[in-house]
Amino acid sequence: MRAARTILMLTLFSAALVASPLQAEEATPQERPRMLLSHRVYYLQGMEPREAMTLVRTRPGVRKIVIVPGRAAMVLCDEAPRLDEAEAVLREHDAILRIAEPNAPMFLEEMGLDTSATGIFDVEPGRTLDVVTILRTMYDVRNLQKSEEGNRVTIQAAPPIVSAADALLRELGLLVPVASAGKS
Repeated sequence: MRAARTILMLTLFSAALVASPLQAEEATPQERPRMLLSHRVYYLQGMEPREAMTLVRTRPGVRKIVIVPGRAAMVLCDEAPRLDEAEAVLREHDAILRIAEPNAPMFLEEMGLDTSATGIFDVEPGRTLDVVTILRTMYDVRNLQKSEEGNRVTIQAAPPIVSAADALLRELGLLVPVASAGKS
C-alpha cells in the first residue's frame, strides 16, 4: 500500500512537471488590468502634510502622493477604493479639513504616449518646482519645459491630461489667476 502511494505521488509530480511548461506556452499572455485613477486633494488640519503622506503611504499604500508646501494640502492618485481607504485613515486622525476632486477619473496609462495637446501654465511666483513635481508625479508628464523667467510651464500631453492638470493646479491655487495672467 505504501509503495503504491509513493508511485502515485511520483507519477503525479512528474506529470505536473511535464504539464506545466506546456500549459504556460498555451496560455495567452494576460493583459494588465486597466486602472481608472482618481486624483483627490486633501486639505489638512492638525497634521503636517509629511506626516499625512507617511500615514497613507504605509497603510493603504497609495500609488502617487504629492504634498503641497504652504497649502497644508496633499494630492493622492490611485483607484477610488484605495483613496477611500486613505481617507478613512486620515479621518481616524481627524486630519481632513476638506476634500476636492478637481477632475474625473481617467486611464492614465493609455494616454501616456499621446502628446497631441499643449498646456501652458502661468505659475504663481516661487511655485514652479511645485507645479513641475505635480505634473510629473500625478500625470507622468515627461514632455515639459520651463520658461527662462521661470513662471511659465509648458507641457505636451494627451488632451484629458492637459485639462485635468489645469483643473488640479487651479484647485491648489498654484496658477496666476486668469484676469491677471495678461498683465505685466
